Amino acid sequence: MPSIKKRGNSFRIMVSMGYDMEGKQIRKTTTFTPPDGVTEGKAEKLAKAYAYEFEQRCRGMTNLDENIRFHELFEWYYDQIAPHKLKEYTLESSRYILETYVLPYIGNMKLKDINTARIDALFNELHRHGSKREMYILKDESLLAHGYRRPLSRKSGVNMNTLRDMANGKAVMRSTAERVALACGRTLKQAFTLAESGGGLEDGTIARVRTALSPIFSTAVKKELLLKIPS
Repeated sequence: MPSIKKRGNSFRIMVSMGYDMEGKQIRKTTTFTPPDGVTEGKAEKLAKAYAYEFEQRCRGMTNLDENIRFHELFEWYYDQIAPHKLKEYTLESSRYILETYVLPYIGNMKLKDINTARIDALFNELHRHGSKREMYILKDESLLAHGYRRPLSRKSGVNMNTLRDMANGKAVMRSTAERVALACGRTLKQAFTLAESGGGLEDGTIARVRTALSPIFSTAVKKELLLKIPS
């Protein structure tokens, strides 16, 4: 069983790996810091769960590197994996979504610190304040007059419902605005106004964030960079 000792706001975890040829005990240690706001009992449960995972890694899953930060995993995925699995538009769209909504929150975190509680905290924050991001509003609604929407939808790859919402003054993400501006023969600044809207993300956008994030963790588990998907 791993040894777990609380030190301030974190837990020191030690796993005994037996003894070397000289009779010296071999120990592997790590530190686990629970998410902010959890109760003491919940923190202890999370520490025990992490200690178990750490012990499993120490006892044979040698490819795991708990000190890799999420932004490194992100860059590895989009450099080595995504180009062979995703279409160009899907790749660019999912990458932009994660750069906008995920990297600001967990990009600099080590993989060992990204657990289910952290992912829950991420999505709770997006539900409450996620739309305080770079969003754009159409300047001239005549660009999306009814007779132009269907050909513009085909040319830009933006669906008709989104174009209708844009014409009605709804803000959209930068990637969507850029595609529509390009299809209209305009620059982003010529066609759209930057607007930071408050409040939380809509459920549809939250779902797209989850969809973009999931294959990164799934691939990391398959490549033995992670023990399990933290969501």
